[in-house]
Amino acid sequence: AVKLEVNIAGSELDSDGDGTLSMAEFFAFSLRAVRAVQIFMDAEVPEDVRPDCLVFDATGFGQASDLHALYDFFHPWIGQLARNGRVVVLGRPAGTLTQASGAAVASALDGFVRSLAKELGRKGATAHVIYVPEDAEPRLDGLLRFLLSPRSAFITGQPWTLSALTAPTE
Repeated sequence: AVKLEVNIAGSELDSDGDGTLSMAEFFAFSLRAVRAVQIFMDAEVPEDVRPDCLVFDATGFGQASDLHALYDFFHPWIGQLARNGRVVVLGRPAGTLTQASGAAVASALDGFVRSLAKELGRKGATAHVIYVPEDAEPRLDGLLRFLLSPRSAFITGQPWTLSALTAPTE
């Protein structure tokens, strides 16, 4: 069984009471207000669950062995992804990591997402990797919203790198 819990500023986001989070419900609120979105899984994924998007946070990965969690997350869900669905993987840029194994993991995320984008393309779905330096986390909101929206339908397989820098003002 799958249980989806979504708390928005202390209240439930599930407006239609069906226990799922639709794309419309997701964009009805700012990502900044989301306290927690958790999926608790048993051994099997129900056939009737079709998520519109899958977001995986790999920012804590530093070793090649950590990549098993990436596979374990996506393997049962990728076949269930809705048509025109979205997949986003978050990671740290290779240049900000001090060990070679961390840089290898960052490159592996890019390769994984490009392969996934080719596989999902026939369903109209897209896949992206966003490299988020630690000081740029507050800027993730806008890019993540864009990549999960219908406006990003013609972009897939791309690596995106956030920056904490702002444009100079005149």
